Amino acid sequence: MYVTLMKRLLSPLLLLLLSHVTFAQREFSLDMWDWTTPCSDLPTFTKWAADLQSIGVTRIEISAPWNRLEPTPKHYDLSYIADRLAIAESHHLGLRVRINSFYSGATPSWLQCAHELDIAGKPPLGSWIIPSINDPAFWSSYAPLCTAIARQFKGHDILFNPFIGMHAELKWSDWWEYDPASLNLWKQAIHAAPRPDWLSRVVGDAPLPEIPPIAPHTKGTPDTSPATLAHIAFREHSYRNAVAQFVAAIHAGDPLAKISVPLGESYRSQSAEMSNLDYFGLSLGASQIVHSYDFFWHYKDAPWYAAASVAAFHGITRLPIQFEFDGPFLFEQLHYTTDTVTTLAQSAMSQGAGLKAANYSGSPKLPHEWPALLNFAKLCSTAPPPTDPPANQSILLFISKWANYSYREPTPWLHDAQFGAWKMLTDQHLPVRIICEDNLPEDLTHYKAIYIAFSPPALLPPADRASLSHLASTLPSITELSTTPSSPPKNEPPPTTPLTTQHLTLNYPLAYHYLHDSNHSPSTQLLSQALTSLQISP
Repeated sequence: MYVTLMKRLLSPLLLLLLSHVTFAQREFSLDMWDWTTPCSDLPTFTKWAADLQSIGVTRIEISAPWNRLEPTPKHYDLSYIADRLAIAESHHLGLRVRINSFYSGATPSWLQCAHELDIAGKPPLGSWIIPSINDPAFWSSYAPLCTAIARQFKGHDILFNPFIGMHAELKWSDWWEYDPASLNLWKQAIHAAPRPDWLSRVVGDAPLPEIPPIAPHTKGTPDTSPATLAHIAFREHSYRNAVAQFVAAIHAGDPLAKISVPLGESYRSQSAEMSNLDYFGLSLGASQIVHSYDFFWHYKDAPWYAAASVAAFHGITRLPIQFEFDGPFLFEQLHYTTDTVTTLAQSAMSQGAGLKAANYSGSPKLPHEWPALLNFAKLCSTAPPPTDPPANQSILLFISKWANYSYREPTPWLHDAQFGAWKMLTDQHLPVRIICEDNLPEDLTHYKAIYIAFSPPALLPPADRASLSHLASTLPSITELSTTPSSPPKNEPPPTTPLTTQHLTLNYPLAYHYLHDSNHSPSTQLLSQALTSLQISP
């Protein structure tokens, strides 16, 4: 599948790489949703645009409702975008457009296609119709709209963004793929001879059910059942294919058009429900990623978690990352303060991110009345252009996404076991690039070393397992695990065997203990010994 996508997207990607100079300085953007007054009412939009320019915002993001853009089939009225683009440009602001296919009733009444259903045949949001991303009937209408938009606004400073599926981000958010179109696609895949690569690489020719099962939570032991893994791979494939269709549609209208993809993190206990760990596949053809950090989940976490999240997105995709803050809800409900969000912004920006503010357009206040937005603008205007350290001075940190799909525990222990390695290595002032299974086809042999965090080999697809093993034998390497332990890691002393080789297997979750043990000395000593064995010094 990756080969097919790369062939399809190679020419636009080359062109987009040449255009990345647009993102040399840090972007600061704010969204204005079409169902709120600052976006829907042009005089108010003008007032907000002027206010945003005054505080240092560089780009406005709007959502554009499909039923306004195409009131009748194939009859396009793109004035909704044109009017707002003219206002943004008059204030020297770029635009990002989310082409809203369903939210707040944006689906055209004339559209006939399958819509998302749960396993009981019920829709996610009651009366709202959420078009199935697996139905060709949806794409036969939505794709031409995207092409028309890109064609009309060729040459303008616009980023195009898909607003498809259950969430504004590219993720499932639950098990909503039981509509007829999705089930038909599943059945075609499991009965194909040979099976498509995205399926066979995960489960081979293992028998699979006619109806994919919902992946249950695990209780200490990872789930490697073919039916569960195949279902998650199917969900990844569905969104990856949807993004490819969106990219192709936009570039059919303008081969040089720039695309932004909205991605939320998923190295977490809810990975299977979201099935959006395909950061690489979901961003093919894109110029940037808008990363929606989960402030609910990270409510009690230290600021370094934000930096590590940005590092994961950038390391895997090599794209510019715009770190998205939620809006007034952070202050009014979750009790964040201006100081705490400013500290989080600094942490995210330490890994090269720009900033985005979301969901302020539902507030009666103007942007300049929010001290946090003023702080964000100052940070973006004074930050240096992001740069990556040289590969030959950097350590690869491998974090398995399939471990997250297999361990589906109700606590965040696996996240800490994996991302604790980033904290541990960066605490030693070592340059680190995070990678996952999707990066293994790259030539990574010019990096300094590789650290394989809590990623039991048996949980990786066989081809990825072989590639990772080869890489670990080529570079100086530290591998935490060779077996698949029960969860979570137990409180146990580190190994005492002397470390004297260039290819170390600890069989010990070092990063987890580094992060959680009250006494850091044993973990720090083991890390120091391992780095010395690899001839790596901070």
